[in-house]
Amino acid sequence: MSEDTRYVYGAGCTFSGPIQRAGTTQSGLPCCPHCKGMLFETDTEEKWWEMVRSYAQKKRDESYEPMWCWATGRCCATLESLRSAYALHLEASDDDA
Repeated sequence: MSEDTRYVYGAGCTFSGPIQRAGTTQSGLPCCPHCKGMLFETDTEEKWWEMVRSYAQKKRDESYEPMWCWATGRCCATLESLRSAYALHLEASDDDA
């Protein structure tokens, strides 16, 4: 049996990760394991990162990909709240240095 390589990401939240880390709704559909929101999926993790890089390049946002690396497996209600949480993470990292 081949390994399931699907990679999922939130339709209404910022969760992303391998399908194996997804939760399941009462009806059996994959969902965010934190907020139980619905998920989109790609065939592979590589396709997900291609989408992230493409968006970052279009927006000329150098912090976008590192933010998503940090955010993998985390759930925020909005992209703006994810950006805020990531900024706080960076500030805390700077304080530790």
